[in-house]
Amino acid sequence: MTQIKIIDFDLMHFINFEAQVNAPVDEGVVQIEHLGMHIDVNGSIMYGVRVEVIVAGAERSDPPGDPRPHGG
Repeated sequence: MTQIKIIDFDLMHFINFEAQVNAPVDEGVVQIEHLGMHIDVNGSIMYGVRVEVIVAGAERSDPPGDPRPHGG
């Protein structure tokens, strides 16, 4: 369900890795989640997440995130 890939590390100081989460979703939905994380020896953690969702059969004439009303 989850794939983790170590990107970079220093045994005594930090690790950088990314994970791809493949969670089950409803039929007709494809969801791709990527998570990147940096963990430092001083306890600081930085992370970023990108989630993409595509719904099969959905009709839109405006691009996602377009602030104009539907149909544009």
